[in-house]
Amino acid sequence: MMTGQFNQCAFDDCCKGTELFSLKECNKDTISHLRFFKCGTDMNIPESLLILNRAGLGLRLSNVIDKYICNQHRQQYGLQWKRKKRTCCHPLHDIAKSAKVARGINLTQSREIWLKLNLNIAVGSGVCRRCIESHKNELQIGTHMKEELRGYSFWFKSNLSPIKLETSIDTLKKVVSNLGTNGMITSKVDDLNESLDTLKLHLKNEFQNHLSSESDCNEHCIHLALSEKGCEHVHTTTCQPCSRMYQIKDELQNLMTSNFPDINSKEKEEFEHDISVSTEKIWAWRDHLIRTVNQDSCKKDLLQNLQSHEVLIIADWAMKYIPQTFRETQSEWFGKQGISWHMICALVRKPQSENDSNDEDDKNYDIYSMVHIVEEQKQGWHIVSQIFSSAFKMLKSIHPHLRDVYIRSDNAGCYHALPLLSYLWKFRNDLSLNVKQYNFSEAQSGKDLCDSRTGTCRLHMLNFINEGNDITNGMEMKQALESHGGIRNTYISVVTVASETQPVLYGQIKNLQISKFNNFSFEDEGMIAYKTYGIEGELVKATDMTRISNKLMIFDTNLTIGDPKQPEEKPASKKAIKQNSTFPCFEPDCLLVFKKEDQLITHISIGKHVFDNEKIDNISDTCKRLWYSKCQDIRFLNKPLMSTVGSEQMQVQTNNNYSQAPGYALKKRKKAVRFSPKVKEYLIVLFNVGEESGKKPSPYTVSKQMRNETDLQGDRIFSPSEWLSHQQIRSFFGNLCMKKQTVDKSKDKSVKLVKIEDNQEDDEDLQNVLSSLEANEHNTILSEIVSVLTV
Repeated sequence: MMTGQFNQCAFDDCCKGTELFSLKECNKDTISHLRFFKCGTDMNIPESLLILNRAGLGLRLSNVIDKYICNQHRQQYGLQWKRKKRTCCHPLHDIAKSAKVARGINLTQSREIWLKLNLNIAVGSGVCRRCIESHKNELQIGTHMKEELRGYSFWFKSNLSPIKLETSIDTLKKVVSNLGTNGMITSKVDDLNESLDTLKLHLKNEFQNHLSSESDCNEHCIHLALSEKGCEHVHTTTCQPCSRMYQIKDELQNLMTSNFPDINSKEKEEFEHDISVSTEKIWAWRDHLIRTVNQDSCKKDLLQNLQSHEVLIIADWAMKYIPQTFRETQSEWFGKQGISWHMICALVRKPQSENDSNDEDDKNYDIYSMVHIVEEQKQGWHIVSQIFSSAFKMLKSIHPHLRDVYIRSDNAGCYHALPLLSYLWKFRNDLSLNVKQYNFSEAQSGKDLCDSRTGTCRLHMLNFINEGNDITNGMEMKQALESHGGIRNTYISVVTVASETQPVLYGQIKNLQISKFNNFSFEDEGMIAYKTYGIEGELVKATDMTRISNKLMIFDTNLTIGDPKQPEEKPASKKAIKQNSTFPCFEPDCLLVFKKEDQLITHISIGKHVFDNEKIDNISDTCKRLWYSKCQDIRFLNKPLMSTVGSEQMQVQTNNNYSQAPGYALKKRKKAVRFSPKVKEYLIVLFNVGEESGKKPSPYTVSKQMRNETDLQGDRIFSPSEWLSHQQIRSFFGNLCMKKQTVDKSKDKSVKLVKIEDNQEDDEDLQNVLSSLEANEHNTILSEIVSVLTV
């Protein structure tokens, strides 16, 4: 709580309340309050979020989270809120029918009403049973409110991901805010903040839609960004928001050279470090988006040109399945070992008859899934090669007319490995299907189809457990997935490994760094490797490929893959047939709407979206466009000191100053920089103190603490080049833990064997200790958040 003449209640300009609270301090428990109104939610909504929702500001958190509220409005919108109507308040309610309230609207439903109808219905407002069903059919969308609330609860938690766009933008805005409090002109502060917000929206929403292989715009040309030789066409236009990235960095660096009397040398040094690191992360995110669009175009081109005798498969290791029983004790819940299972999704074009149209739409594909369950075996390239061989054989038995296969997966080490590529090249014509290409997707994309099928399998297994069954091994997992007729077009196999022998290559290929290449084509002359899809391939000669793959065998006798069971054909349910609601695409900017659920699933699997920026404008965007057209003439009469962020072009001179070299978006290998002895000693001391006291330091806290460590003279102990991120600190602590465990195991192995085999009680105590350590770490993070919120 605080009072002051410079703060006022943000919910009423004429409010005379003297007792003010920061919205960050509004953190009372709301579970009992929501239970009283029968909101039916299992989420503990923060009090501040509940207040903002009932005040109509639930979607403007970043604008009001730093504001204040008086005690009267806090009670009015918070825990003493009362319903204004005793009848149903849902916008879809039919006045002619009964309006008896059955429950209260929860936060998810309130958010969905706002997004669909642009109406704010407060959490807790009454709703009848009929409107609850109408809401599910007409307004319910795929919003993950639990994840959103989890992100809101950790609002002030620092997350310095290498390519975290929002965090980098927020860091730059903090630097601008600090410069504003130390003497920078207010108009300049507002200008820079507006530019940063526009840049964030541009990179998140618009940038990917503007990219093309041969764009006239310098910043949107994929060929220029990913080709080291550049492109042949001329770039005649430029993008102001993209070029603004470089201008913002130059302006901030120039401001740091100005004379700010209230900023000492330590703060200035920290600001310069934040500016440099944050801008590099923003550019890394931009380069990541360019590579993502280019690699995704590979899938679209393959599907568009896929012939009836060809198949595209997408492979991915699913997250390990944790064994589960119908009823288990707390001691059984700890210390489980996950079961590995591999998912392959195959897209096959349906054969067309003569009467069919030539239009190649989404309905012409069949999707098949093949699940391979692997127990007690590492996820290496060798077992992946045998899984591919089994999947090819299975597809050939389903569709004998198939001849060629194209493979797509992520960049995991078991896929992006020279031994696997050598195996596929050597036996490209000896397997059940001829392997033509292997294409890798960019990080965080390309696996949506496998993830969707994995979720379906997990739900099927959960229903199997709820019937009173257990899943503790691979055979029970197969039994669960094949129960009740199995899953449509899904084939389950169990992989049994007799020994863990894995063949090795016979030598290496000089000057070939396989991690730099993401697309491979298998030809008789050799393997053609591309750094990015469709740009500048390099030939690896057949003689080299034959030499290194000399010891590889097509089949492994130590590995057995069981035969799958044919899934039953299930008719469509009556509920699905009678349902008249439409199914819009989950992609935010996609305009397509489907009448059937299977059409939507097929569309999402293929990823052929349709975008139209003008048609997807909401009311706010339309108003902005009208205002822009009215003020366009006036804007050119008054020349601003800084060019407008929303303009479409820049002067050619500005473009030349910020031009990029060809291939700027290609992945760059970072030089491995060793930690200085001073940094190592500092981290080891913190680790040992945590081991002795039981209160282990948080990597986030240590990362911030390193910046403020000083010696007896008040000078910094660590220079900015020695500052570490929380990921680096976590990795260093993890290595120390592994070394400590190795030393402990080597001291007395016999004692540990006795504990594991003869004394189950001690083993359970060990698991309880591990769980308590995790709980302590969780409580430490929560206490840090509370301390930040109460500052």
